[in-house]
Amino acid sequence: MPKRSMSTAFEIVVVGSGAGGAAVAHELAKRGRSVLVLEAGPDVEESHLGGMFAAAVSPGYYHRMALFSRSAEGSIIYYTSNLGGTTVFACGNMIRDREIERRLSFDFGMTGLSQCFDEAEIESSALPLPIGSIMGFSRRLMDGARSLGYDARPASKGFVDKRTCKACGKCTFGCRHGAKWDSRRYLASASVGSATIRTGARVERLLFDGRRVAGVSVKGKGGSETIAGEAVVLAAGALNTPVLLQASGIESGKGLFVDYFVCVYGIADGGTQLQGQTMAFLIDESREHGFMISPFIDDQLQYLLYCPLPWRFSAGFSRRHLMGLMVKIGDERSGWVTSDGTVHKAPTPADRATMERGLEAAREILKASGARNLVTTKVWRGAHPGGTAAIGEAVDNDLKVRGVQGLYACDASVLPFAPGLPPILTITAMGKWLGKRV
Repeated sequence: MPKRSMSTAFEIVVVGSGAGGAAVAHELAKRGRSVLVLEAGPDVEESHLGGMFAAAVSPGYYHRMALFSRSAEGSIIYYTSNLGGTTVFACGNMIRDREIERRLSFDFGMTGLSQCFDEAEIESSALPLPIGSIMGFSRRLMDGARSLGYDARPASKGFVDKRTCKACGKCTFGCRHGAKWDSRRYLASASVGSATIRTGARVERLLFDGRRVAGVSVKGKGGSETIAGEAVVLAAGALNTPVLLQASGIESGKGLFVDYFVCVYGIADGGTQLQGQTMAFLIDESREHGFMISPFIDDQLQYLLYCPLPWRFSAGFSRRHLMGLMVKIGDERSGWVTSDGTVHKAPTPADRATMERGLEAAREILKASGARNLVTTKVWRGAHPGGTAAIGEAVDNDLKVRGVQGLYACDASVLPFAPGLPPILTITAMGKWLGKRV
């Protein structure tokens, strides 16, 4: 029989340590509240950062090695299990989408959210990249896009220390040089205060006293235990939060979006795209046409898997001569997550039409930038799952789970629409907003 024990009670239990959970804990700890952050995954070893094999295949921070994490219909959906969540492995983009900010603030009643955006930008040192730091083919693509009339702007990045950036081009798999901001910074400051951080602690179910949350049941290396909490904040991600809610009889899991992306590659001479910041600039057509475009080159293994085989033979297997653009769309909320964690998601006809508009623009930009022999990756991938416990559906405008006292949700699952743009800053701002109000 597994060991069971009753731990010391906490005022607030936060389930998950990504952008939302870490920001909530950060704000609560500043107020001296007794907080416990539970993370199912391990802490990240810095030696594991910076490469596909090191970060995804060997230690397994990425779910199913970032290669086989598929929906039942075949869409690849990236997410990780580790302290700091996907903020550790994202490209460092801290994009302030004013339209999303306006909608959440006014249409969904999150008064004061703009101040939290301001604070999150300052605390993550989020600033647009200097033009001079956009190098190689990324700079050529930005210039090519501008020559066609596209508004290609340097991406806003969160840095801890820009001086340590080696321009290695491996931002997607974590920064082993300590240059990039991630939510572990919030967790570190929270743990200095009144917060306790536990890794390897998977929450199995929520505990209730009538219609009020009473704590969580957790499974860790030492067995199972119950932890009492006056309030619980679910920030386990859009693929995990609804599983915990459904296990407690709370309707959720529908309305999944993933911000689908597809890459277009060409061959070019006189440079490379393997150095410099990943996704160094953005073309934001999300409001008018539903897509965004940014420079991106897949890791070697993903490049080999997702590009058509005949093209790889004709183009050569080296990535140094590749020029690439990512097209990302704000897809329809057409997927769902079942109570056993099975994910159902496939592109809709509207998604395909939106993606094709973006791909046409990407091909035009690549050609204007000197690329030839273009090819499109063959698998649709999603990097920003959300929408499965949306505001107005599973939670109210205060991020309280409907029908339960003391239970909140604060991660991408609460977003009632697909942003189509990197959402880390938005989720961080929401976490700060909730942490000031719990």
